[in-house]
Formats: sequence, structure tokens, C-alpha cells
Amino acid sequence: MDNSQTTIDLIIGIDILKQTEFKISANAKELIPKKYHFINLINVCKTYNQSELKDNVLEVLQLKLKNAEDKCKNLERHVRNTSTLSLEKTELVEKLHKLKESDLEKAGKLAKLEEKYEILQEKF
Repeated sequence: MDNSQTTIDLIIGIDILKQTEFKISANAKELIPKKYHFINLINVCKTYNQSELKDNVLEVLQLKLKNAEDKCKNLERHVRNTSTLSLEKTELVEKLHKLKESDLEKAGKLAKLEEKYEILQEKF
């Protein structure tokens, strides 16, 4: 560790098969977990005490989790809004289609009335 640095990068890995173990290390010799699968690279305040290091890592991970949860909530809200808008659009398109059909029917009736009017005019 460079003493002039105030933070360090840590790699946190997980054993995919067990999905419970994780390894926290700032020592280059221990950076690779058992299954060579990295789930996170984080930057935490530098400390010389392993317990403080774990606390710092936990704090950073909790913040990342909160941010991820907030993003999920925003996405869920967006999906709900999109679904609602999609339903409203479908309803409006159906209404428009019915109005067009109604206009066609009325145009047909109007044409027939005009024909009858012309016939009546010719008779008088």
C-alpha cells in the first residue's frame, strides 16, 4: 500500500457454487477468489486494521446496494407508467377506429340523403 493514498481498490469475489463465501483482500496475492469470479471492484478508505477494512467495505457495498435498489424502483415505476400509457394508447386507438367507422357510416347516410334530396328536388 502506498502511504500517500487515502483509499485503496479492493476486489470482492464470490464462490459461484456456494454463493455464500466472499473474500476481501487488499493484498495482491489474495485477489483471486476460489472460482475466479469477481463480483465487484470497489474503492474504500485505507486502513491498517482488517476489521475496519471489512466495515469500510460493508459500508460501500450497502451504499451500492441502496443505489441499485433505487434504480430498480425507478425502473419499476417507469415500467408501470409505460404499461399504463400503452393501455391508454390502445384505448385511444380503439376509440379512433370506432369514430372512423362511425364517420364512414354517417358519410354513407349523408350521401343517401343527398340522393333522396336531389330526387325530391327533381320531382318538384
